[in-house]
This record gives sequence, C-alpha cells and structure tokens, in this order.
Amino acid sequence: MRVKGVVGVLKIALIALVSLAVGVAIILFGIAYFVGGEFHDNKAQDAVAPLEQKLQALGGQKLCDSGYAGYGLLSSTTEPWYYSTYRVPNSAIAKKAFFQEATKLGYPLVPIKRDIGDKLDDHPFNSHPDGDTGLGLDIIPNVELSEGCDEGDEVPKGSVSGKQALFEIQAPSVPR
Repeated sequence: MRVKGVVGVLKIALIALVSLAVGVAIILFGIAYFVGGEFHDNKAQDAVAPLEQKLQALGGQKLCDSGYAGYGLLSSTTEPWYYSTYRVPNSAIAKKAFFQEATKLGYPLVPIKRDIGDKLDDHPFNSHPDGDTGLGLDIIPNVELSEGCDEGDEVPKGSVSGKQALFEIQAPSVPR
C-alpha cells in the first residue's frame, strides 16, 4: 500500500510542477506581449490617419498596411512606424487634396529625387529634406497589382492605369 501512496504523491507533485511551469510561461508571454507594443496605440499610424481619411473620402481603396507601435525591448524596435498603400481613382485630385491636408498637418511635401538604377525616380515626395524621416508619399501610375505590403497580404488583382494611381504613404518619424 505504501508504494501506491508514494507514486500518488509523486504524480501530484509532477502535475503541480508542470502546472506551475505552464502558468509562469503564460505570464511571461503576456508581459512580453504587452511590453512589445501590441496593446499600445501606434503614434505613426495616428499621424497619417487624417490623410488616409482624405483618400478614402475621395474614393481611395486601402489595399494594405503595416506598422508597429514601437514598444519593443530592443533599441531597433523602439520607434513607431507605419505605411499603407491605396488605389486612388483620380490621382490628380487626390494628390492636390493630399498635399493640402499634409501641409495643414505640418508636413509640407516636396519632390525628392532617388536614384533607382539607371534613372531618377520622380514620383516620391517627402516632408523632410533627408527624404527619409518625414512624411513620405510615392505616387505610382500604371502598375499591375500583384502583392501586398507584407508577404501573404491579399491584394485585388488587376492594374492601375489611366487617372488611377497607387499612393504609398510612409508615416513620419514620431516619438512613441
């Protein structure tokens, strides 16, 4: 009888130990998830929300977006970032409205020239002279839609042509 009692106690101890380990793992995962920024607002996304609303009001269709709130533990993950891509039906009207709204928000856009191999890309605009940390906008006419912002994103198939264009928005650098 004594052997069964010892085995029973060992089983109970093992179950308690495994339960404790699982509980600690769940708590640590929850802390990492919260500290990692999943429950924080993305200030970069908030900065461009009025611009996205303007595009949507003009018939723009969001194809994809991606971002991060910037609450990571590593120094490379402490800055919020966000970008989105819209298909805009009338690029001339949308460009004018976008530029006006961006200026109103404190991000006056100016053209930047980027070397893309054997030619200069003349579609990008940025609100900062370095062309990197400010509000960014690329206007891409006449393109086939084939992939999204991130691998696996579903994007409507087809093409953008005529008055249509893709507007790729890069949020400005903002503090979290």
